[in-house]
Amino acid sequence: MKLIFKYISFFVLLFTLHSCGFGELRNEIYHDFVYKKPIHNPIDKYSVTINKRFDDVWKKLIRHAGATFFAIDNFEKDSGLLTLSFGAADISEFIDGGDFYIEQKFRFTMRTKLADMPEPAPPWRGEYVDYLENFTDTSLTGKANIVVTKIDEENTMVSVNARYIFDSRRGNVRKLSWVFDSGSCDTVNVEYDYGEQDGGNHVGGYDRKICPTYHAEQSIINSLN
Repeated sequence: MKLIFKYISFFVLLFTLHSCGFGELRNEIYHDFVYKKPIHNPIDKYSVTINKRFDDVWKKLIRHAGATFFAIDNFEKDSGLLTLSFGAADISEFIDGGDFYIEQKFRFTMRTKLADMPEPAPPWRGEYVDYLENFTDTSLTGKANIVVTKIDEENTMVSVNARYIFDSRRGNVRKLSWVFDSGSCDTVNVEYDYGEQDGGNHVGGYDRKICPTYHAEQSIINSLN
């Protein structure tokens, strides 16, 4: 009877160890991440009234557009409308996605063989837009409509309204698109904060907000000073 009991106890122990995955390799990856959304304050950043004649303002705008990152798509002096397009190599100069931190870690369990554990990817800390630029295929397409209005012989109002289209894609993961105008932002639910950092592992269903920095709008307005 005692012998039978010993055999039963032995097999129960083996079953328990097997259930715990003793000696079995299993890399359990998880991520620490922190996201801080951008602060958006558009007041007085894309419209201005200046003490200059209409013709002088118009000439300055055309000259500035031809000498900078803008391309002139269309202009109608009689109606005071100038349409410019722009893209950017340094995307974060034009749009703000807040700050982002992510660190890949491995959870140590009985299923883990420490000698076989891969080195975790280095952590990322910086602007969220820079993170996407580094680890995904990104593009920024911008179009600015400038309306120049004559108030009187010595005063002119200039309003700039830009449309931003920011796309991000990595591999076969669905393309993410943020579309917004001057004075507004766009928020997209991100299923994956993908990148070489995390190997495409799931760390999301989270909202990511992107806004203008107003660099494009201010470049136009500051050229009139």
